[in-house]
Amino acid sequence: MDGITGLDRTMALLRQVLNLYTFQQSVISANIANVDTPGYQPFDVVFEDKLRAFIRSGMNAGLAGTHPRHFSGGGGDRTVEPTLVALEPGVMGLVAGGVDIDREMSKLSEVALRYSAAAQLLAKKFQLVKYVIDGGGPR
Repeated sequence: MDGITGLDRTMALLRQVLNLYTFQQSVISANIANVDTPGYQPFDVVFEDKLRAFIRSGMNAGLAGTHPRHFSGGGGDRTVEPTLVALEPGVMGLVAGGVDIDREMSKLSEVALRYSAAAQLLAKKFQLVKYVIDGGGPR
């Protein structure tokens, strides 16, 4: 039973990571799309520290069992909320009212790579589940 719970937690974590990277990509894309818009305020998405803390906490809701036969807290509905931060002029080459296109393109490539890695890990988890359902190998 613990193996299934661990697998479920891993899949839930990967799903959440994919959602966070999707949101981050959309914010970066909006910054890039507004590179020539006068007065546009670029934003960044911050969630890495919250995600690390979430993983270290065991990804649970913080419920404590007082008896060995109690159900676990699970924590399946608990999520990491990203923080949207306005980038200040003069930070990372940002000009007043503008977007540092080099920084945004670099960040977009990094996020795309991380998203791809998380998606591959999730696909491997599904392959593992299929392998187990199939009885551990071809018949």
